Amino acid sequence: MAGKAVAFIRHAKSSWSDATLSDLERPLNDRGLRDAPRVAQHLAGLIAAQHMEMVCSPALRARQTCELFARQFEFPPGQERVDEALYFDGVEAYTACLHDCSPQTEICLVFGHNPTIEALAGIFRPPFIGHIPTCCVLLCKLESVQWKGATPSLLTIEQVIIPKQLDRG
Repeated sequence: MAGKAVAFIRHAKSSWSDATLSDLERPLNDRGLRDAPRVAQHLAGLIAAQHMEMVCSPALRARQTCELFARQFEFPPGQERVDEALYFDGVEAYTACLHDCSPQTEICLVFGHNPTIEALAGIFRPPFIGHIPTCCVLLCKLESVQWKGATPSLLTIEQVIIPKQLDRG
């Protein structure tokens, strides 16, 4: 994918087995731990970027999903950027986090949550209307050469990766 690209990734399936944990502390469940590496491997087959950044929500399930993708891409451990605003601050936060990307960055992987990712996809050009399941990836092209001006209207979905569809593949 030439030019700037963004992959908006909903965290993988999380566990609800421990009711004492806060929402921020919920980890991935077994399915999430299986899906994230498979989806990451599929995404790695679609993109080849020498300069990548990863940004994730502070929620444990998003950070764990990010870590599993980072392993697939051989992204240096601890180099991901945690952005507090990705934890339910709204759609603006999801494009605002791109403004801090290095000019050399070719692709940014953004790990976050629903319903915000669904709302964001609904204002892409053209809009994507539909359910974004866990560990779904919206691979988008940025219609700009600079990260600073990134807005939802400058993002075009190139591909949607859904874990269950990989099983059928």
